[in-house]
Amino acid sequence: AVGLPINPSSSSVASQTIEALLIHASSHTINVSIGDQAGEAGSTITVPIIIDNLTGVAGADILLTYDPDILTATGASTTSLTSGFNLQYKITSGAITISILNTTELSGGSGAFINVAFQVNSGAKTGASTSLTLAQASLYSQYGQNLSLDHTIKTTNGKFTVVKFAPSTPTGLKSSVDGKTVYIQWDASSDSNLDHYNLYLGNTSKGYNL
Repeated sequence: AVGLPINPSSSSVASQTIEALLIHASSHTINVSIGDQAGEAGSTITVPIIIDNLTGVAGADILLTYDPDILTATGASTTSLTSGFNLQYKITSGAITISILNTTELSGGSGAFINVAFQVNSGAKTGASTSLTLAQASLYSQYGQNLSLDHTIKTTNGKFTVVKFAPSTPTGLKSSVDGKTVYIQWDASSDSNLDHYNLYLGNTSKGYNL
């Protein structure tokens, strides 16, 4: 630190100089990340942008890119941690730019800072994937200072994969007997990817296909 004399005497400035030290807030690493995601073609998904140390954070500029042949961004929203923040976004092909700001910085905490909504394109093939890339993640204090001046901002990208989820297990399964006839009933399924059920009869787990 550069020393500055405090009340120096005219007779011996050098020997009576007391250095005023500049004390900086301790630096730390702030991790901004997106986890891996999966969804079916034609479905909607929510991708959270997560920050692991929100101390001193009052705003951010985020640029998230992805493959537009697989995903289409539809919007962005605040979370329970940022409910009082002002958020704006702009969507272009393969990218969404998000700006979020508050007049007061957060005192701590961690978790989802922004939620990004996507539509999985109906023509996306099962098994196809795209990187969810944080091309920009700038964080700011309540005075507009870029936090990267004092801290290390580390980004971790995510990955989205198109999958085909298995239909849910039938519920409400019950049977009744009327003479030589056995009736089997279960609750109707709302799964959009359900085609049909195979029924098996037997004394073992393999049974016999009806």
